[in-house]
Amino acid sequence: MEQVFDFFAGLFSTHLWPPRWQCGTWTDFHGWLYIGSDVAIWGAYFAIPLLLVNIVSKKKVPFLPVFWLAAGFILFCGFTHLVDALIFYFPIYRFAALLRFGTALISWVTVYVLYRNLPRVFSLRTPEELEEEVQQRKKAEQVLAVRNAELEQSNRELDSFVYSASHDIRAPLTSISGALQFAKESTDDPKLGEIFRLMESNINNLDGIIYDMACFSGNKRENIAKEMVEPNFVFNRAIENLPSKKQVEQVDLSFKDEINDKMLIDVVRVTQILRIMIDNAINYRDPEKEKATVTATFREKAGKYILEVEDNGIGISSEHGQKIFQMFYRGNNKSTGSGLGLYLLSEIVKKLGGTVAFKSIPSMGSTFSVEIPK
Repeated sequence: MEQVFDFFAGLFSTHLWPPRWQCGTWTDFHGWLYIGSDVAIWGAYFAIPLLLVNIVSKKKVPFLPVFWLAAGFILFCGFTHLVDALIFYFPIYRFAALLRFGTALISWVTVYVLYRNLPRVFSLRTPEELEEEVQQRKKAEQVLAVRNAELEQSNRELDSFVYSASHDIRAPLTSISGALQFAKESTDDPKLGEIFRLMESNINNLDGIIYDMACFSGNKRENIAKEMVEPNFVFNRAIENLPSKKQVEQVDLSFKDEINDKMLIDVVRVTQILRIMIDNAINYRDPEKEKATVTATFREKAGKYILEVEDNGIGISSEHGQKIFQMFYRGNNKSTGSGLGLYLLSEIVKKLGGTVAFKSIPSMGSTFSVEIPK
């Protein structure tokens, strides 16, 4: 331990050894070749870390700790050569030994860090591999673009077909409904009357499904077009488009206009929104209650129009949650609808930049509320 203390106490001592020029027989050529080479090596070892630091400071380089360790290792190596050159005049052998120990230490730390990072290094791709991947991605993007174009074309054609077919089918369906109504009024036979009633119910359901399909297609393909109308106009138009006007007679349907002014809205879409909410309230009325009530209300608040439909129907249990707005989802096995109604409602509301929400208590009723920006 005493030697260790003595070592550090005389770390820069020069009296214990002669300068290297005085050790052995040095010629001027031999000595200056040694000194010049060491100084040149030190200069190069000093410049390399500076260049590395310059690269790291300007570019985002992976394995940054390895770069810093490599820079430190090179600097230490360079200083050993510089001290070797100085020993020709200043025999600081103790400091030279300590410097070599530090160089050995940082060398092995660098080796360890390099070894730990080898798997990551090997995982890096060469520029050629990266270029090949870029070319493959470009080809995949081109194929995807072509397929997307084909898919968009197919969607447009399908959308156009649904839109045209729904309108074409509703015309003969209306004629059938009229003929059926005439047949009902022309007979007193209770059995035929029951058959006609079932037929009328199914025709109305089919007409509702076709109408929902037409609305769904129209919502996607048609741009928003706003005009000034009175809330009462929207309500009456929604009632006229209900799948079964007969059902309206079975409920106490009322309308509250709390706006008392014209609204600037997309009449077609807002009418569809109101129609769907009223139709949903009528379909899920509670047959055990003496009178089914449905109340539609228009009001405005904080730059928004609010359309609200409240009923005293069978309600919606909490287990269904937001599922009722999913396509083809039916929260009740008694439902005869298409399963598109509330999904279509949410899609139309999204198109208008609004929101839809509901609150419900089973056996008590439901309230659907739509907010759309003015």
